[in-house]
Amino acid sequence: MDYERYESNFRERLIQLRTEAKLSQNELAEKLGVSRSAIRGWEIGETLPGAKPLMILADYYGVSVDYILGREDMEKLYVGHLSTRLVILIRELIREMSKNIP
Repeated sequence: MDYERYESNFRERLIQLRTEAKLSQNELAEKLGVSRSAIRGWEIGETLPGAKPLMILADYYGVSVDYILGREDMEKLYVGHLSTRLVILIRELIREMSKNIP
């Protein structure tokens, strides 16, 4: 396995997800319950998060841990942390929207 590649992918994905969400490092740190220096360290490659922060990141952004680590290239909507009712509503919405796509 090419672990250095995953470390690089993680840094890139974390920055991408944070900037797409229009969050500062401070704002993301507050949402995740970690320090800003932890976010900074992850983004510049000084450190890597443990399993718990990775799972929190994945849940927060609605993606898989494998996506964040760069082990998957396709972004998927992760709904495991949502209520069953909300998942059903999302599926119905997607089904309805798909009808209008040529």
